[in-house]
Amino acid sequence: MPVAAQEPIAVSPPRQAPLASRGPRIAVATLLRWIMLAVFVGAGSAKLLGVSSMVALFTAVGFGQWFRYVIGIGELTGALLLASPRTALPGTCLLSLLMIGAAGTEMFILRRLPLSSGLTLLALVVVAMTSLRPARRP
Repeated sequence: MPVAAQEPIAVSPPRQAPLASRGPRIAVATLLRWIMLAVFVGAGSAKLLGVSSMVALFTAVGFGQWFRYVIGIGELTGALLLASPRTALPGTCLLSLLMIGAAGTEMFILRRLPLSSGLTLLALVVVAMTSLRPARRP
């Protein structure tokens, strides 16, 4: 359909990038995701390999060795899900559930403040929140 000569043509102006760039924030979120991946690969591997401190913890809590294997496999699975930005959200959900259980164990069974599991849970929440935002395309 031809356009009449007297009819104005609407052209949208090109989009300009916002003044505040999200580059450093995304880099920090990605770094935090990789740090969490390394933490959970180390913790899950230690549980599966039978590091004495991990075995003593599960024995002190009163769970059998099968529970140590389940938690170790869960930590490694969550860490593998963190490796990809597309699967980071399910990975953080799985690991957050494990950290809530760890915090409960620290508070109610070991009778101490859940500092390490609480900080790890907070870091996982930050990773989850940043993975909810879609990546900007240039």
